[in-house]
Amino acid sequence: MEGNCFNQTVFLFTLLLAIAASSVSGHSTRVGFYSSTCPRAESIVKSTVESHFKLDPTIAPGLLRMHFHDCFVRGCDASILIDGPNAEKTAPASQFLKGYKVIDDAKFQLECECPGVVSCADILALAARDSVVLTKGTSWAVPTGRRDGTVSKASDTDGNMPGFQDTVDVLKQKFAAKGLNTRDLVTLVGAHTIGTAACEVFSYRLYNFTSTGADPSINPAFVSHLQALCPQNRDGSRQIALDTGSADRFDTSFFANLREGKGILESDQRLWTDDLTKTFVQRFLEVRGSLGLSFNVEFGKSMLKMSNIEVKTGTMGEIRKVCSKMSCFNHRVLLLTLLLPIVVILVEGQGTRVGFYSTSCPKVESIVSSTVQSHFKSDPTIAPGLLRMHFHDCFVQGCDGSILIDGPNAEKTAPPNQLLRGYEVIDDAKTQLEAVCPGVVSCADILALAARDSVVLTSGASWAVPTGRRDGTVSQSSDANNLPGFRDTVDVQKQKFADKGLNTQDLVTLVGKHFITQSLIY
Repeated sequence: MEGNCFNQTVFLFTLLLAIAASSVSGHSTRVGFYSSTCPRAESIVKSTVESHFKLDPTIAPGLLRMHFHDCFVRGCDASILIDGPNAEKTAPASQFLKGYKVIDDAKFQLECECPGVVSCADILALAARDSVVLTKGTSWAVPTGRRDGTVSKASDTDGNMPGFQDTVDVLKQKFAAKGLNTRDLVTLVGAHTIGTAACEVFSYRLYNFTSTGADPSINPAFVSHLQALCPQNRDGSRQIALDTGSADRFDTSFFANLREGKGILESDQRLWTDDLTKTFVQRFLEVRGSLGLSFNVEFGKSMLKMSNIEVKTGTMGEIRKVCSKMSCFNHRVLLLTLLLPIVVILVEGQGTRVGFYSTSCPKVESIVSSTVQSHFKSDPTIAPGLLRMHFHDCFVQGCDGSILIDGPNAEKTAPPNQLLRGYEVIDDAKTQLEAVCPGVVSCADILALAARDSVVLTSGASWAVPTGRRDGTVSQSSDANNLPGFRDTVDVQKQKFADKGLNTQDLVTLVGKHFITQSLIY
């Protein structure tokens, strides 16, 4: 038995790789990625960040820094958010990060509105942009469509994250390794115009720096000021503004402070000592002339480049339900990922299209989704029940809702169908839809949508369901002979699937739905 399971797993995993390799190419992030699948995604993230910012303005630099840390380790994939004893967030460079609660809050709201759709990586990218805007910086359009990573290791921060004691040459090398140039380096370090650093991070510059007293690159008058704020051998956790005099505003005063020898971090002040980085600092401070650069404009450009570092799109990674926890990326998810293109083929009939009810009943998908969620919370076994019911419906007379019809000799009375469950979920959704859009949405479409939502609720990936089916008018138990049986030989199953336009790969993939079912299924 163990050998059989292993061989099937290898076969299915091989199928997954082939499908993924062919489907990932061409996928990329784009502005408006969620315009149809979750149109309020950006406004939900924005309002969440705003509400937290009102209570604690330091959340803005926290989120911006968190996005920076995320992108520099394994790309912008939200791996910084994952909990675990050896996860990225436990690395020394990440221990002072803040803003996790903001992302969790936004994710919770988005899961209520659009379950399984918006990635944690995109939430973090949007929150970083919104943080800049809240501190009087300029906005920019954020491309979305990132997927969440499935690996988070503290050791990956080694050698990747820029450090506060790095030389300019080391910083240039680390940025270049991520496809960012020297202009991007100076621009992105300019994010220190908001935020703070603990005394313990930079106090070594104030006392006995290389055994010669204070760091000579610090303005002498500023040394005294910092020593008063961070007395030797005192509380090292005290937070000091990185941009003296303008810590709450996203502007160029940070660069002016570097010019005056008032950089808090050693790596920041070094930007004024390197000829090339100094040139960009000066250009950001230039008011007029052809050499002047707009910091706000350049910051948006560099953020776009940074937020596209090693992004995962298409079928790569996952969409987490909870940002701090990876989904169960095991055999079940592998099989359900394989299931998606096949289910679309199975349910897509002539004339169906995504968004069929966009004008006649725009809330149809959210009503079905919330109904399935409500029943799932009370009884998680409803998910495999609905998926199986949709399968049985499509194999008999097509996907026409005929499995739902009552009668002494209707489909649902046939032996293979007597253990089906989930009828009350469809009835509940239909009742709500009739109250909102009477006579518009078919039972067949409700069942197709409910099957998709069931996959999502069991940690599978979502997909766009074409709608526009009409309900059938014939339901006979004798027609259930078309259904695959649990004693069928492989050849018989191949033939039954072929009769429905499905091949052997479809057969293996769709049988994979049994990873969320119980026994006594046929």
